[in-house]
Amino acid sequence: MPVVQPAHWIQRSSFIGKLYLLDQSKRIPLSLTTAGLLEFAANDWLQAGGSSDSPAMLFHYHSESPDRINVTVSLFDKRVATLDVSRNNYLGFYTNQDKQAIFKLQPREWSKDTLKCYFRDQQDNPIKRIAGAPGNLAEAAYLTVAAGTQHEFLVVRTN
Repeated sequence: MPVVQPAHWIQRSSFIGKLYLLDQSKRIPLSLTTAGLLEFAANDWLQAGGSSDSPAMLFHYHSESPDRINVTVSLFDKRVATLDVSRNNYLGFYTNQDKQAIFKLQPREWSKDTLKCYFRDQQDNPIKRIAGAPGNLAEAAYLTVAAGTQHEFLVVRTN
């Protein structure tokens, strides 16, 4: 059954926001990996946990169904980097994409500037914290559409 939204701030528009993994009601920030000099391919993988706040993201409304809102997601300060799923099922931000991946927000609870939801990829697979990740959710762990632990996410509109 679709969740009724009190404010239509997400429909047919783009907005700047931050995405958090929820552990019950606690917000766990998302972060991006950064590489050393020899690990250039490891940049911009999306992970839950870490010591910094979630990066600002630009959510672009794409379409919707009765219980999903379809969006594309890019980094606010690096708009050419769009969120996608790697061939190994990890989430990351990629540049020079021919097409942008669609992600689905499955609303659970709305407020004026927040949306508690399940976050899914284009094939409707839930986004999860990778299997075997540390039990302490404050420790960084990659996000995946493969084996892992499903959590709710929180979208916080910042503009």
